[in-house]
Amino acid sequence: MLWKRWTLAVTIVVLQLAAVLLFARGFLPSRVLLPGYTESRVSTEAPFQKAIIMVVDAFRSDFAFSDQSNCPQLHKRINSGGAIPFTAHSTPPTVTLPRIKGLTTGSTPNFLDAVLNIAESDNSSTLANQDSWLAQASRDGRKIHMFGDDTWIKLFPGMFDDCEGTASFFVSDYTEVDNNVTRHIDTQLDQKTEWDVLILHYLGLDHIGHKTGPESPFMPAKQKEMDDIFDKLYNSCDDDTVLILLGDHGMNEVGNHGGSSAGETSAAMVFASPKFETAQLTETAETSPLPWTDTYKYHSRMDQTDLVPTLTALLGLNTPKNNLGVLVSQMLGLWSPEDQLNVLKNNADQMVQILQGQASRESDAKEVYELYDTLNSNPSVKDYYNFLYEAQSYLTHASSNYNTNDMLGGIGLGLLSTILALTVFSALTLAVQGLKRLYLIILLVYFISVFGSSTVEEEHQIWYWITSGWMAFLYISGSRNKFGDGFNWMFVQVFVRMMISWNQTGQKFTKKDDIVTWLSKDGNHPVLWILILVTYGVAFNKVWRYGFSKVESKLAFLLTLITTFASVGFKITQAWEAGEVVPAPLLYLMGLPGTLNEVNARMAGLARFAFSTIAAGSLYRVLSLAGTDKVNLIRDLHAFLTLFLITQSRIQNIPLFMVYYFLEIFLRKATNRSFIFSSRDIYQTEALFQKLVLVLSVSTLLLEQVSFFSMGNSNSMASIDLSNAYNGVTLYQIEFVGVLTFVSNWIGPLYWSTAGLSFLLEDHVRNAIFAKIAEKNNDVKLTTKLVQQALTLRVYVVLAFSSVAISAVMITCFFLREHLFIWTVFSPKLLYQFVWTVLQFALVDVILSSIFVVLVYRSV
Repeated sequence: MLWKRWTLAVTIVVLQLAAVLLFARGFLPSRVLLPGYTESRVSTEAPFQKAIIMVVDAFRSDFAFSDQSNCPQLHKRINSGGAIPFTAHSTPPTVTLPRIKGLTTGSTPNFLDAVLNIAESDNSSTLANQDSWLAQASRDGRKIHMFGDDTWIKLFPGMFDDCEGTASFFVSDYTEVDNNVTRHIDTQLDQKTEWDVLILHYLGLDHIGHKTGPESPFMPAKQKEMDDIFDKLYNSCDDDTVLILLGDHGMNEVGNHGGSSAGETSAAMVFASPKFETAQLTETAETSPLPWTDTYKYHSRMDQTDLVPTLTALLGLNTPKNNLGVLVSQMLGLWSPEDQLNVLKNNADQMVQILQGQASRESDAKEVYELYDTLNSNPSVKDYYNFLYEAQSYLTHASSNYNTNDMLGGIGLGLLSTILALTVFSALTLAVQGLKRLYLIILLVYFISVFGSSTVEEEHQIWYWITSGWMAFLYISGSRNKFGDGFNWMFVQVFVRMMISWNQTGQKFTKKDDIVTWLSKDGNHPVLWILILVTYGVAFNKVWRYGFSKVESKLAFLLTLITTFASVGFKITQAWEAGEVVPAPLLYLMGLPGTLNEVNARMAGLARFAFSTIAAGSLYRVLSLAGTDKVNLIRDLHAFLTLFLITQSRIQNIPLFMVYYFLEIFLRKATNRSFIFSSRDIYQTEALFQKLVLVLSVSTLLLEQVSFFSMGNSNSMASIDLSNAYNGVTLYQIEFVGVLTFVSNWIGPLYWSTAGLSFLLEDHVRNAIFAKIAEKNNDVKLTTKLVQQALTLRVYVVLAFSSVAISAVMITCFFLREHLFIWTVFSPKLLYQFVWTVLQFALVDVILSSIFVVLVYRSV
């Protein structure tokens, strides 16, 4: 029976994976695009012959235009009329690859591009066969040079006459990555006859944001560096050259991006040329800088896709076939009144072709067609813009090409896995109906919450209340026999409350104070570092006592000291390199400061050494399995994992592991006192067993959810942390970076997943109940049998939740696929749930438990 249930568990996992893949195929297809290239020739004279495109990654509008920016030369050009500023709206997902697609093709990118954005070596997103302003320039015989983010080279292979790419994901580097672009400028400006379009894409400002946020001490200097480069490029321009400075997206309050907040979707865009100073393109003179505002709206507003028809018109190129952008009206003064109508006609004729490919005249696009028909008789500039903006709005919000059959098939498989998981779970918990009903209520509450956009954005609140309520219920039920037995639950609640208060997340309360905010304030850094060192002391003790428990004591102490010191040294160096305040004694200990190259090399070496010793110790512990010693394996590996997870954490989150540690202790004590030593059910073997396993399994599952959000994560792609995704990595390898990215964002769930296994298998728990029950039943083999059953029940607790969760999210996305927030709220939630289902629940929670059942408890 046991192995049948494990076979069924594997079947449920396969069903979940199939459901995810099938639903994704139906939900995330590419938008229908018109094939081929625009062939008609532009009849108007081009105002410019050359263009310089300077992309500053994550160049938020306030970095360029507010009184808090450090771009005096840009402000000078705006005030003189030589630069026309805009706040350019970036359509989510606000990550580089889809934004470059929008900036070059004029079309709205697919949400799947946000996933491909992390695959540095991925070629599936190439635009080699799609129409873009680069393709039009190349087909017109123009020469294009590109230096900077190698995403351009991936998207447009073979299209550049000269290029050099820089890796976009080594977020620790924000100096060399920009120097490698700037060093080409003098040569390119001296050889202007060799190119018609020059593209420069700078990554350093974005990397600073990822590492230390928009208020980083490094940010003003980086803005000034970009400003100086802009000024140098502007001074090199003649009346035949247009310079465009832009950000591909912005960033949020903590420096990340990918979501839909005002900071992430508000990027700077500037058109500049000496010709503008005499052309008087705007009715009123622009002034800069402007007062800072949290709306990030400065000067005129445009959509980023508007760059495409504007740039092609300025250079006399055809507009790309799938462009949804509208030529910005501020540029019209560069043409005669007659040519103004011609360039707008080109834009309108191109836009109506897309409209004809997506909607008939009898559809809800009827009014848009009627506006186009008015252009046949003496149209004015206003008439053209009325049509263009209506067409842009309609096409931008037009439904994606969903495959509902695949979506329904995925939902069906998800529901089947849910039915199977809940059926077996119910059969395994017949003796604890009360606890089972409470867990099912938790699943129902979560299922319902997924249908609300606000509850998805603020999901952490759901888990905070559910977890606090669950622990309160255990306190009440545990102290019913003897009040003192439930006393430990009070401490459990205290540490859960500390987890909840560590990082504010979600959308509504991100700016509220939290523990991390307090620790980061001036004057509180000594407290932070004391807590960090104490946390490392706790980790040292765990690795020494458990991780190297099979090594001779003195050697174990030395190995633990070396391993821990490597991790501590790495985090100290990483903090200093990121601009954090580090106590002078710690800097002296690590030989800091030093040159940037020395520091980066030291960081990579320390990280690799720490990872190597942790891996070696873990491997040795696995290979040293023998006899009954097998049962302590998960406890010992959990000690190594804790040190690894600390190494992968943000500096401010490291003390949270001390909270986890004490929460473990009190949760263990509370469970023992309430459900073992004081239990009246000691002779009711099945009830006591199921109660204990269900309490531990549900508690740790809830703590997985709470800890995920307590680390500062959310359901927005903007909260993805890349600051530790390259620890120890010197050459980009998607496998290593992918693993480190997952680990650094799922630190809490990984910790509590292994802690949950450890709770069930540690000596004092097993001896307190499993062996005691075996003694009562006079069955020496019962202990092993119960351990196997305990792991089985734990797996089905996880499978019940994961099946309900993925089914709920898929059903939500199916029924709300026309919802206003489908791409900004529900689609990111779907991607997060995919990762939860495939990597955390299936790979870590289920398969890890399976390995222990098969390899460890087969013959204890």
